[in-house]
Amino acid sequence: MKPELRKTQSPIFMEDLQDTLTGFGRVIEYRAYSSDFHPEACKIERVKEGKFKKGKMEGYARKFTGLKGGNCFVGFFKEGKPDGKLEVIDKDGYIIKQGVYNDAECIKEIEIHNYTTRVIKTG
Repeated sequence: MKPELRKTQSPIFMEDLQDTLTGFGRVIEYRAYSSDFHPEACKIERVKEGKFKKGKMEGYARKFTGLKGGNCFVGFFKEGKPDGKLEVIDKDGYIIKQGVYNDAECIKEIEIHNYTTRVIKTG
C-alpha cells in the first residue's frame, strides 16, 4: 500500500475479523509502533497456526511468541486457552513444561510422547 493511502485507511483489528475466522489457518499478530502503521515500524508479536473457531485456537494448534524470549506452545486449545496436552518449548528447543491443562491451568505435569489424543488414558 502506498504511504499516502496508508495514512487515510483505518487499521483492521483482530476484533473486527475474529467471528469470521473458523477453520484451519495461520494468524500473524503484530504491533505497530507508529500511528501510520508503516511496515518498518511493525513487529511480529506472535504466530498462531492450527484450527480456529471464531478467531480463537480450538483443538490442536501451535503458538509462537516473540515476546519474553520467544516460546512455542504446542498442544490442544479450547476457546484460545490451553485445554488438554500442552508442551512449552523455549527458543533453543528445550522443553520448559509438559502437562495436561484445563482452562489454561496445568492440572497434571506429565511427559508427552504424542498428540494423537487430547487427553491421557488413566487406569
